[in-house]
Amino acid sequence: MPQQASPRGTFLKIADVVKARIERNAEMTELPSVADLMKDHGISRGVALRAFAVLREEGLAEPVPGGRWRVVRDGQHEDRRPLVERIADVISTEKLSVGDTFPSAS
Repeated sequence: MPQQASPRGTFLKIADVVKARIERNAEMTELPSVADLMKDHGISRGVALRAFAVLREEGLAEPVPGGRWRVVRDGQHEDRRPLVERIADVISTEKLSVGDTFPSAS
């Protein structure tokens, strides 16, 4: 009787495979597409997305506009939140009031 693969944990195995590729290739800047993972590993879209989520939680990848994922190397993480969210965060953190001078990097 043929043995069936268990879908439980498959996304973790795929995340490990992608993580190993990132570690082996210092020039790698972009993860394979969801479609490429699906085709190469015979997995569903949901499994591929869960694997990407694991990489994101571990700080190894982040989504970029257009549905792609970027590799994040140590010291390369940038705040990619929308500008309005970043400004609101500064206002609340610095406890700024109307008329206060906005802090500037320059």
